[in-house]
Amino acid sequence: MPAMSKQKVRSKLLLQHRLQVLYQAFKMFLILAHLIVLSSAVPFLTPAQIQMVESFTAQSGMNAQFALKCLQENAWDYQRAGQIFTDLNAQGKIPAEAFAKS
Repeated sequence: MPAMSKQKVRSKLLLQHRLQVLYQAFKMFLILAHLIVLSSAVPFLTPAQIQMVESFTAQSGMNAQFALKCLQENAWDYQRAGQIFTDLNAQGKIPAEAFAKS
């Protein structure tokens, strides 16, 4: 096997370096994109809203994700959310995943 010229070796090393830099930049992009998605998926909640979610979770038996959704869809009216939950649950319209604990 013939030896590579110094120019070919330098070119190959430069290409490998550029690929590594590009790969690292792409990894950082994916990490940042994931963080952005996560931060936008978690709404800002006041301490009172957090307490409402905890209470609704305990009283309804639903997990926090569905308790949050129920409260949000009812404009944080705890009594109305409870009544809607009771009605839908009696009709069997609450999915089983709402009660799955993670």
